[in-house]
Amino acid sequence: MFKGLKLVILILPLLLLSAGCNNFRSVSGAGVVLTTNGGADWQFSNKLKDSDANLNGVAVSSILFDPLDSNKLVLGSFAGAVYKSDDSGTSWQQILSKIIVYDIAFHPTQSNIIYVAGTFGGHGKALMTSDGGKSWQEIYNEEAKSDPVRTLAINPRNPSEVVIGLQSGQLIASSDSGQHWKLLQKLQTQIQRLYWNDSGLFILLQRKGLLKSVDGGVTVTDLTTSLFAQGSQVSQFLANKQAGPFYQAAIDNSGQRIYLAAETALLRSVDGGSSWEALNLPLNTKGVVVRSLAVSPSSPNVLYVGAGATIYKTIDDGSSWQTQSIPTAGYIQVILIDPRLPQKAFAGIYIQ
Repeated sequence: MFKGLKLVILILPLLLLSAGCNNFRSVSGAGVVLTTNGGADWQFSNKLKDSDANLNGVAVSSILFDPLDSNKLVLGSFAGAVYKSDDSGTSWQQILSKIIVYDIAFHPTQSNIIYVAGTFGGHGKALMTSDGGKSWQEIYNEEAKSDPVRTLAINPRNPSEVVIGLQSGQLIASSDSGQHWKLLQKLQTQIQRLYWNDSGLFILLQRKGLLKSVDGGVTVTDLTTSLFAQGSQVSQFLANKQAGPFYQAAIDNSGQRIYLAAETALLRSVDGGSSWEALNLPLNTKGVVVRSLAVSPSSPNVLYVGAGATIYKTIDDGSSWQTQSIPTAGYIQVILIDPRLPQKAFAGIYIQ
């Protein structure tokens, strides 16, 4: 059984980036872009609160809305920091430094409780704050070096249940908000993302596709075994394309409608993974990678997809697309759609 080390992490001065283990460098053209008109245009939204500095050089790993107030957001960075915004992304304030951040999760009903997955000093870490980022507590430390905590998720029906996924493929769970940990699975490939909604826990593996668990990760079912079935529509579509590694998923609360961003392919299932189809995404550059996607919580036919530095949007479930290129040398790492206002969306940019 794993036991989390209880250690208070002090908030360091604004703009203090992570220690020497950080392999990401600050450059322009990164940070956050925002649309308020349904993707017709996007503007950088990188101002730091009470400062002349900005997020232009910050490689974004994740963005998340406060579940109780979509005017508030939290942003994680590969550059070694967590930022928050209380004004719909108009300005940002650093609330944590020195940890390379891969993923963030909010407690579903107490938004002052935030979890962070990442790595510091060569070791995978999970941290938690219960006061909105004023102080932080380490709740998991991976003893093996070079095995980051890549992702984490909270059970929306029982928020004391937390799962983390490691780069090595270990799925580890806590039933008491990180006080103690138990190894559930050794999946032998990087756990890319964890998603937990009312229909179950979904585990996206970088090389093996999507798994589902209805018992918190104790047992899993592979939802992508039919993906490359000989003669299927998907296998024919992918004959000259590459599916995988898998980067992100978007899953509705019923668990039936699922989208996968998979290298040069955008895949969809409407029956919970029993069958799959490939959507015809009009990629404007050969070999560009589909890395991010988001479905509007209030309008399920509205889908944003990030491929390279271009954001694609459909309002008819993939029948037609509009595109908007972002002026960056990086790529769109994450997309987030306002749950109340589908015309408003954020995108986080990664750049090396």
